[in-house]
Amino acid sequence: GLLGMAWSAGTYFVVPVLVVEGLGPFAALKRSLSILRKSWGEALAANFDWFREHYPTTVEVYSPNGRVPETGEVLRNRDFAAALRTMCEAEGRAKGKGRVAGIEAARDAFYKGPIAETIADFIAAACSPTTIWPSGTRR
Repeated sequence: GLLGMAWSAGTYFVVPVLVVEGLGPFAALKRSLSILRKSWGEALAANFDWFREHYPTTVEVYSPNGRVPETGEVLRNRDFAAALRTMCEAEGRAKGKGRVAGIEAARDAFYKGPIAETIADFIAAACSPTTIWPSGTRR
């Protein structure tokens, strides 16, 4: 769940800074985010042509006007925001039915509803019938 993801991210990004630089937890988090921003931007800049060739739709989202974004530049992923909004709206429609019902409604909006349909349409358009998936199967 969300707590597990936060713990994993903290373990991976924050703990090394705590140990190596001897900072407190909040200062280590701030420093880790700074390092991540800088290194992510450098990696993207160094490999931009490769990303453009292999992940053109991702480059459309995260490279404003076809350029490498500046470190600290705010990027907006409108499709992701719309997906989150769809899940929140589904959860809202389950209001009054309990926490589990709300979570299930949001999950169903992702896996069974319009988000799943959009993902399936994208994959169908982007992949040939001979695409081999990481599982080794062809779809």
